[in-house]
Amino acid sequence: MANYIFNLNSMSHIKYFCLLFCCCFNAYCQDTYSEVRYTFTITNTQSSINVDCSLLYSAKQNQSTFINFGFSKTPDSTYAVKSESNGDQLINISKYNNSNGQKPEYQKLFGKDSLYAFESVYGEKNYHIIYEKLPHFAWKIENETKEILNHKVQKASVYFRGRNYTAWFAQDISIPDGPYKFNGLPGLILEISSTDGNYKFLAYELRINQPSDFVFERLTTKYKKNKILSVKEKIALTKANEEKEIRYQQSKNPNQGDFKLANTAIETDFKDLVDD
Repeated sequence: MANYIFNLNSMSHIKYFCLLFCCCFNAYCQDTYSEVRYTFTITNTQSSINVDCSLLYSAKQNQSTFINFGFSKTPDSTYAVKSESNGDQLINISKYNNSNGQKPEYQKLFGKDSLYAFESVYGEKNYHIIYEKLPHFAWKIENETKEILNHKVQKASVYFRGRNYTAWFAQDISIPDGPYKFNGLPGLILEISSTDGNYKFLAYELRINQPSDFVFERLTTKYKKNKILSVKEKIALTKANEEKEIRYQQSKNPNQGDFKLANTAIETDFKDLVDD
């Protein structure tokens, strides 16, 4: 009888430790990701427009995806996942296929030092996937601080592909990432703007370290029917299409003189690609 009781107790202990192990294993394996929603303001001499954007970052997967939703707000619940911590809806970019709407998307693979962009190329009907090495920014961190979304943020400045930028990052959010291609500061970038006033990203909502087991889908898989170009190939294709457009406009109006296209792209200088 004593042996029987001992065996029952042993079985209870075994079940208890198995359950404990499973819970700990699941907690360890479960990924968390953070979502930052930004307003992207584009300003020129005539007008200013605001577009909605979202950054999803996973420390465990060591990568992020930033998507520009254009003039519409972020997608509805069809493309959302529910946070287990508070029930909020978060954008599940990994399941959001925008190949029909053709909205820009940028995926940083930190472990592979790579960046893939799904974006337009001047003169091309369809979006292309653009590959480049992950840009490394020569940030200059300054002492000035302010507050954004109840977080103390610190000022930093950098030059990137034709423009000078001022960024504000939160050291208490240990995510070395930001909107668009910006990354590499010791904290999450909540605001960054070009000093010429043409471009500005400003965070308006944060969800940090939300439990989820989703897996990023690579752009090369998600949009496998789209052409893949290097940045240098994109530059060459853009230049060829611009020259074609100029010849066309001049043929329509031969007496107009030289026709020039306005360059309003966010990136205009690619000297950093010389040694790429």
